[in-house]
Amino acid sequence: MTSDAPAQTLPQTERRPFGYALHGETIQDPYHWLEGSDAPEVADDAGALDERVGVWTDRQNAYTRARLDALSGRDTLEAELFELLSLDAYGTPRMAGEWLFYTLRRGDQAQPVLYVQRGETGDPRVLLDVNALDETGLLALDWYRPSPDGRLTAFGTYRAGDERTTAFVLDTATGEWLADVIDGRVRPVDWLDDGEHFVVRRLSVADDPYSGQITLHRIGRDPDEDPVLFEQYAEGALATTWGPYPVVSPDGRWLVVIYFTGTDSNDVWFYDLEHWRATGELVRQDLLVGEDALTQGFVADATFYAETSLGASNKRVLAFELDGANPAAFREIIPMRSAAVLAGIAPAPGRIVAEYQENAYTSIEVFNRAGDPLVDVELPAIGSASILTHRTRDIAWLRFENFSEPESVYRVDLRSGTSTLWRRPGLPVATGELLSRQVFYRSADGTRVPMFLVHRRDIALDGDNPTVLYGYGGFDISLTPGFTAAWLPWLTRGGVYAVANLRGG
Repeated sequence: MTSDAPAQTLPQTERRPFGYALHGETIQDPYHWLEGSDAPEVADDAGALDERVGVWTDRQNAYTRARLDALSGRDTLEAELFELLSLDAYGTPRMAGEWLFYTLRRGDQAQPVLYVQRGETGDPRVLLDVNALDETGLLALDWYRPSPDGRLTAFGTYRAGDERTTAFVLDTATGEWLADVIDGRVRPVDWLDDGEHFVVRRLSVADDPYSGQITLHRIGRDPDEDPVLFEQYAEGALATTWGPYPVVSPDGRWLVVIYFTGTDSNDVWFYDLEHWRATGELVRQDLLVGEDALTQGFVADATFYAETSLGASNKRVLAFELDGANPAAFREIIPMRSAAVLAGIAPAPGRIVAEYQENAYTSIEVFNRAGDPLVDVELPAIGSASILTHRTRDIAWLRFENFSEPESVYRVDLRSGTSTLWRRPGLPVATGELLSRQVFYRSADGTRVPMFLVHRRDIALDGDNPTVLYGYGGFDISLTPGFTAAWLPWLTRGGVYAVANLRGG
């Protein structure tokens, strides 16, 4: 389908009288015909209508291209954007045994490559390159998890965005793939301390999202022979929710099951797997059932540390003693804060590392297991961060970004809270001249709302600067500071970028 309209002439859009009733009002929409065959109430042959819409689209595109292609400086901007959109991207490192693992996707690579090295100073080598396995670039590395001693590495891949993840295992020292293959949209596995078993969350029927299953795999065993620890309910209201997800203690004794009852709620119960191994009987014990709350967490020793919205809209941390006389009787470890949302907790030796979000940016704090504050984790600036801890190590790894710093990785000493830059992608343009700050404004009803402003340090905010204002509010999604390479040409040339943190996020 082609257009005979001159590209330099603004194409006109036909107006067709059309109205419809909505909530007792008549709405006039003369452009309703542009919905094509999706507008069956328009009196016209569907095929002819779609063809008419196609002609209109071609004419609009031709006019747009003519105007854009004629802009001076376009080639310069295109070259600059090409460099900015080809930055390297580092994954957060994981430590296991004597090994350190991380991913790196070079700017010209379709998919990240998994690297491994001995300790923090060893020479990195490629452990897994999915680009070499599929030259089309459509095979993706979904996740990887090394065994506690680092001897083996489990990983999941899927193809062409289908997210039908299949899990494999390889030998870290040699790179040799083992015979273990588990399919069914497999989520990241949880290794047990013995390095021979891991707990799997998968779908028993790959095409059925409501067939969630938790199994225990042993290296070298046919997955079809793995014992099923729990399977999604086949009947009732819970048969069509997100289903079950495992939280397992590293020693393999305790299995906590998170079972979603809705998008904002889940039940929590647990099993003593030592009793199961001795008797073959899986005995369910309830922790939280029927509550309108979201709960998740980790197991350390015989305690389930739960990050939960139970009785706390901004979330708090509770402790459940799984080997106690009344496991469902919890203790509050870290209370809710009125001005900050608890975004996640993670285990460290004798500690709980907590991520908070306040005024749409991250802070991270370290507590002991009794809930006493120990130290704040040092962050480079106001921004968005996430931390990956290790349950037996005082070193953690931090991902950080803001409007002027691309996703960078920092090494964190949890004893002191200090952070040291480990990797940061190189930028083809300088960002040191950019200033990111937060201001507040009053909405129509007087509510104080935060907003980020990003601009060059040397410009005066006098109302004469070209400005892009962006905002979003919905589904509890906050617009936190994030690096978007495509904005740098705008900012470095004197433009202002404003992000309003609207309510609903």
